[in-house]
Amino acid sequence: MRNTVRIIGVSLVSMAGFLLISGVAWAQATKESVSGSAPNYYVTDPGKIWLDDEGIRHFRNRRTRVRWEGDIDGWQFRIDDLNVNTLTREADFHGSFTFAGYVREDLVTAKGRSSTQCTGDPSICEEHTNWFLDDGRMIKVTELYALDSDDTEGYEGTILDPPGR
Repeated sequence: MRNTVRIIGVSLVSMAGFLLISGVAWAQATKESVSGSAPNYYVTDPGKIWLDDEGIRHFRNRRTRVRWEGDIDGWQFRIDDLNVNTLTREADFHGSFTFAGYVREDLVTAKGRSSTQCTGDPSICEEHTNWFLDDGRMIKVTELYALDSDDTEGYEGTILDPPGR
């Protein structure tokens, strides 16, 4: 009798675990690709700038406005902190932003964070950005551009749409 109860108990726990894992697998976010460019970049406030003894130029609270075009269409308003090595032209920066415009055909607002590394000669930057849209979606975007240019080479990303949104 005890073995029968154990077998039934283990079977029920196993079945419940299987159903739970299956339910999680069914509830994955849908993914949709986005691409385009951000051809217009304007520094609206340079913030605080200084050069340290090691040749690193620091920018704090630099404010910019970026025009996005393509699958994402609208204006991004950013606040960035940058560090640029004036000898090697390597740079890193991170920042936060707000956005107002369209993602595909949907009018949205968004907030997000970005992180960038720039290397090489000429210095090419790769920026990774996480967008959190007001409608519950998230977009992960990667941009490529030259450090000394106001124009991006383009962006590619993925819209993650959670189930049940």
